[in-house]
Formats: sequence, structure tokens, C-alpha cells
Amino acid sequence: MNARQLFGTLGISVVLACGILLPTSALANGAPERQGLEGTWMTGIANATNAVPFLGLTTYTQDGQCLDESNSTASRSLGHGEWFKIGPHEYFRSTVNFRFAPPPAEPRTFIGLSRISAKLVLNESGDEYTGQAVIERFDINGNLTETIFGTEAGRRCDSSTSMKRCLGIGN
Repeated sequence: MNARQLFGTLGISVVLACGILLPTSALANGAPERQGLEGTWMTGIANATNAVPFLGLTTYTQDGQCLDESNSTASRSLGHGEWFKIGPHEYFRSTVNFRFAPPPAEPRTFIGLSRISAKLVLNESGDEYTGQAVIERFDINGNLTETIFGTEAGRRCDSSTSMKRCLGIGN
């Protein structure tokens, strides 16, 4: 067994052991009630340049950090950033990721950065948000090369949410 397989097996074992150690009541009650963005969200973004539906997956931590990924075919890193409350049911999020050249360039040839910022408005039940996003693309010298505006619609996507609901195509 090589080191990669060993670490993978070890990681799965730790996750399974933690699941066994959870109190039965924690599992029976479902996901905790949340008042803010904490948790994982599936986001759809509409703009004039997207021919394919764009989906993003963002995890918001309790300490104001966030990580995001998308179904984009562009070569880029995981997005890292922060979020904070700016008003009643209103939040601001900003993430940054590395951009890489597509083939035939060498894998992970750095071509710049992207910053995605959005003002989000959470609904009363706390399970959906809408927002306005700005995607800024920068070259390797930090010069702004492109700005794209879009509209976001996010749905909470936790352990009690169906995949159809996460994707916005059902309940």
C-alpha cells in the first residue's frame, strides 16, 4: 500500500470513527438551526458570458472565513476569503483564487488572480439568499483586466437538504 492509499484509508477511518462517536440525539435532530450564513451553500450565478449554468459551492465558517469552488471549466484554485454581516439579513463575501492557463500550456501555469465579491440578502427562513456579484480578473502583475457582473441565488445545502433542492431543481 503506498503512502497516498494509506493516508486515504486513515482519513476515511477517522471520519467514520467521528460519526460513530456523535450522540444519537445530534443525528436524530437533523441540521442545527442557523441565523446567518454559517454552513454550505449551492449558488447559481447568471451573467451574459455564461452559456452553461454556473454553480458554486461555498462553505461559510462561524469565524467569518469562506471557501468556494465551482463547476467552471476554467483552471483555478479553491477560493479563499471572508464574509461578514453588514445589516439585517445582509452580508458581504469576498474570495480570491489563482487562475491558470488552459492547455496546451504546462499544468498550473499561473496567469493571474480572480476576486469574487458579493452583497447577499438572506431570506427570513435563512435557507436562501440573493445577491449581486462582481468578478474581477487580474493579471500576474495585479492589473485589473476584466470585470464581470452577475446575479446570485443561493440555497442552503446541508445534510438534511436533498440534492435536487441544493441544485435548485426540486424539493
